[in-house]
Amino acid sequence: MCTLLLILLGSPTPSHAHENYGLWIAGTEVTSRNHRDILGDGTAKFLPATNTLRLTNATINYTTPTNDTTPTNDTTPSTHPTDTAKRSGIYSTVKDLTIHIDGANSITIHPHFAHSVGIEHDGGTHSSLTFTGTGSLDVHIKNTDFSHPSQTYGCITSSGHLKLAGPFIRAIQNKTAVASSALSATTGITVEKGQVHAENRHGLWGATGVSAGTGFLHITGGDLTAIGGNLTQPHSRDGLTYMGVQVRPSQFLLTAGTVTAVGTDRAFGTSITPDSSHQVVVNQHPRAEGAQEWDARSLLGDKGSRYRFVRISLPTAATLSPAPPALPSPRPHATTPAPSRTLPSPPAPQHPAASPTPHAPPVASGNMLTDVLHNLLAPYVRIPFVQLVLKFFKNVEARISS
Repeated sequence: MCTLLLILLGSPTPSHAHENYGLWIAGTEVTSRNHRDILGDGTAKFLPATNTLRLTNATINYTTPTNDTTPTNDTTPSTHPTDTAKRSGIYSTVKDLTIHIDGANSITIHPHFAHSVGIEHDGGTHSSLTFTGTGSLDVHIKNTDFSHPSQTYGCITSSGHLKLAGPFIRAIQNKTAVASSALSATTGITVEKGQVHAENRHGLWGATGVSAGTGFLHITGGDLTAIGGNLTQPHSRDGLTYMGVQVRPSQFLLTAGTVTAVGTDRAFGTSITPDSSHQVVVNQHPRAEGAQEWDARSLLGDKGSRYRFVRISLPTAATLSPAPPALPSPRPHATTPAPSRTLPSPPAPQHPAASPTPHAPPVASGNMLTDVLHNLLAPYVRIPFVQLVLKFFKNVEARISS
């Protein structure tokens, strides 16, 4: 009995354990204890019910730690959970995460850690990362040690699908020791609205502005600018290919908005084929000045392309020339008199006769109306319908006269 009383009355009540959400900001894990004010200044909060991270005038200046268990010269990322979560400004394993942007926000990463990323979404290939809101977000991987660059893997990456639906986003990566993209997703990217500027200035193994992975690059609105290479010093580089956009040839789709691809090697990694309704301007130099209309034959991408600047858009009403008024079709020269305006043209006979049947001569039936109709319709008297009309009026006059 005493033991039972001790269990019921004397056992300490465990405190409620906090809930983890699979989200880290600047190395701080988001839990049920801090999700309403993650950074302590009211600029970042997480809404678990909708898996939404709200940033409002947030400034995240993050220096990644140096306790990664992966050597800095190894290209294989560390799988240690703590290391992985702390290597990026924002790291998430939430399957479908929304980041809502209000006001002016910035994330600046000073990488001292292999495989650092500005915003890394690691929810799996069937996951999604969506940006909404009307504010702005500036993500900058600020690697200033160009002699020994860190293995940074881009400004914004998703292991699933990436959707950009509203805010102005500028993503700039200075330099990396690997081939990477400033903005990338494994299973495709959709730009719905807003302005997106993705720039990857230097990579020892190549640099790409935007990479859509194995999925579509689908532009349904807004403006996307993708730059691969340092445009201020286009020839002072090493490494492999520098290109603006990497997407599979059959998976580029633009139904509204604009795409601008710029690369110090080439604009597109593969040769895409725009729709005939698209307006395409190109330049052999990586700049808009001097761009001309595409000839619709030259390669827009791949190794054989000479274009380092390509802009694809849909023509607006201002750029479309007004359609000229329709001109009437010229009337062919007639060899026979024009048909009567009051009578329809006779239908073609179903079986051509060996010789035309002569028209019936005018007749007088004693009924004035019937005689007039008979004479007018004499050329068509063999048509059954005309015969019925004449018979009808003949019967009518017969009844009147009787």
